[in-house]
Parts: sequence; C-alpha cells; structure tokens
Amino acid sequence: MPDYAGAVAAIKQRVADNWSTPPVGWAGGPAPATTSNGALAPWVLGEVINTSSGLRAAGTPGSNVWLYEGLIYLHVFVPTQETTSAALALQHAVALGEIFRAKAFYNATPGYMVRTWSPKHDGGGKGDDEGLWFRVTTTIPFQYYHLG
Repeated sequence: MPDYAGAVAAIKQRVADNWSTPPVGWAGGPAPATTSNGALAPWVLGEVINTSSGLRAAGTPGSNVWLYEGLIYLHVFVPTQETTSAALALQHAVALGEIFRAKAFYNATPGYMVRTWSPKHDGGGKGDDEGLWFRVTTTIPFQYYHLG
C-alpha cells in the first residue's frame, strides 16, 4: 500500500530515471563522487523535506484524504575554478527543476499521488567555506495525497 516513505522513494526515483550527470547524492545517503580524473567535478545534493501534514477532506473511516506538503531541494555544486561555474550551476539547476514542473506520479493506486509544482531557483552563492564550490539550489514544492 502506498505511504509517505514510498512517495519520497518515488521522488528520488524520478530523478534517477530522468537525470544522469552530474551525479546526485541524497541527504543521509552516500555522497556522489566529487572528483573526476583527480579534478573537482560538479555534483548534486538532494533533500526531501516534509513541511506539514493534515486532514484535507473527511470521509468514512479509511476514506479520509490526508495531505502531506513538502519541498524538494536540489543543490547543484560546481567547482569555482571553472570560469562559467555560475552559469553551469544554474543550467543544471533549471534542468533538474524541469523534471518536476507540474507533474503527477506515484499514482498507480487510486487515492494516492505525488503532485509537484513550479520549481524556483535561488541566485546561487558560496558552496563551502574553502571557496572550492559555487552552489545554486532548485526548490520544488510538492504534495502527497494519501487515502486513509
């Protein structure tokens, strides 16, 4: 039966199915390789954050609609020694956001669905304290509908 953990897994799977490079690592999981041939290489850190949940519509027991709301953060890191680091980071961030623009998935079972909305991109900035990385973050709002 679908649940919130499955919805998070579906979000991660959507990235895996639609994105190959730079590599993506998820918070709490193994970090992707940040070097290639001994040089720093672009990479992405993904996070899925639940911001609220509650009863959306009441029905008979087992037929209540529960709504989980949250944010998908995709932080793109590009080495600062690249002359186009800001442009490259933004290019990757925009492309990652488009994977989720106004999509519905994890909906094979009626009454359950992840719905994503319009991605937003920050202006970027320092990605670490040593000055090695430039970072741009794409934020995608999502909702998970759960019949229960």
